[in-house]
Formats: sequence, structure tokens, C-alpha cells
Amino acid sequence: NDALLKVDAELQEGDVILTAVHDALTIESFDVERVQKLLHKHMEGVLRYKDREVVMPVESKVGATLDAVK
Repeated sequence: NDALLKVDAELQEGDVILTAVHDALTIESFDVERVQKLLHKHMEGVLRYKDREVVMPVESKVGATLDAVK
């Protein structure tokens, strides 16, 4: 996925992609706001196919553990 590669290229030292399944990412970072902006920048947008447009929204959740963001 092109967006995943762009996100990965802009992650900083200490940021870690823990999981990447389809379009769902789990990222560990101490700078949550920066990573959220990065995800919106590269993953949110409008997909154009033939004569249709599909909005691809980004949803993010923040928690101290994986269980906290389910």
C-alpha cells in the first residue's frame, strides 16, 4: 500500500508499526498528535474510480494498551 509506505517513511525514531492488517495500523509512539496528523495526511482522501468518488476517512484511537483501543 502506497500510503503505508509514505507513513513508514515519515515515522521518527521511537515510532514503531506494531501491526498492519489491510488498512488498519497499530503504531506505538510517544508523540500521538504528530502520528495522527501523519496518518490523516497520507491515508485520508477521495478514491476516484470510473465516474464515482469514495471518501476514505481515517479514524484513530489512543490508549495505553491495545485492549484500551478496541
